[in-house]
Amino acid sequence: MIFTGITRPEAPDFVARCPAACTAERCVISTVGVCKHPYLSPDEGCGPITMANRNEARKLLGILPNGEVIG
Repeated sequence: MIFTGITRPEAPDFVARCPAACTAERCVISTVGVCKHPYLSPDEGCGPITMANRNEARKLLGILPNGEVIG
């Protein structure tokens, strides 16, 4: 995934930016029109596929389960 500020140009840093493939209609993490970026939204309401995608995004971005960013 290439991360950009395309869907969240106001994002202050790399970790808070959405993947370039996200649009206003579809989040690549949730696969529907609801953002489930691990840095920007809670775990509540996530099914197993979305949780798996969130966990992969957390690893990629270095986000701990408590929301703290590594590095």
